[in-house]
Amino acid sequence: MSVKDILSNTIRPVFKRHLDQHEVFNKQRIKYKSKLDNDTHEQQEWKKGDYVDTLRWIIQDTQEVEENLALLIPPLLILVDDYDIEYKVMGIQLIHTLMTKVEIDVLSQHGIDKVFSESMFSCLLYLSEERDIPLIKVAYPCLLHLISCIKNKETRLSLYERVLSDGLLVAFAHAGDKIAFLPHLLVHIPRLYHELQWIGVKYLKTLIPYLCHLLSSSPSIRTRHLNPFIIDALVTIIQWCWPR
Repeated sequence: MSVKDILSNTIRPVFKRHLDQHEVFNKQRIKYKSKLDNDTHEQQEWKKGDYVDTLRWIIQDTQEVEENLALLIPPLLILVDDYDIEYKVMGIQLIHTLMTKVEIDVLSQHGIDKVFSESMFSCLLYLSEERDIPLIKVAYPCLLHLISCIKNKETRLSLYERVLSDGLLVAFAHAGDKIAFLPHLLVHIPRLYHELQWIGVKYLKTLIPYLCHLLSSSPSIRTRHLNPFIIDALVTIIQWCWPR
């Protein structure tokens, strides 16, 4: 049985009920909102068998990803939109792997890159409980990888800036006292400032006081492990924004 046959006859049928209700699969694909009707979370047949493992095998271990993209994208988005953090993490990991096998031009041809990016941005706001940390750990690298592949410089910089403003700064405002989250957020500041350079100046009034507060309050054993992340962030910010 070919990969296409497996996707068409095994994977697609168990996801079909959810695809029919998923907002991304209407005619305006790019206007994606990461919301599902409550009924979508019922009768999730795809969780009961080896369907997700089969999907993982196809994406990770076969060379037939690009030619079956239309059959792979729908179940991946269902995974990312699931209420269960474990499945959201799986979905993002598989999307990340898929992006290493499919050129960005292919993904952007039908707006799939935009759909993926919106899915990732929605995941950045999961900051309530420590069980959300695995999602944060995979969502940022996946999103940053996707952005790095975008060829249009203006679009690329705009998305990097959105990661900083709508991702990290929102996270610091709402989860800035949740120490377990901070290493997985702070680690991305140097990368973003290397990319944004002087564009990041507009965020210094918010970012510098927060980082200095963390640094001054981190002599305790509980927060000492944050110091290398904070210092790396400050050094990079100074490197690119000092002349301003």
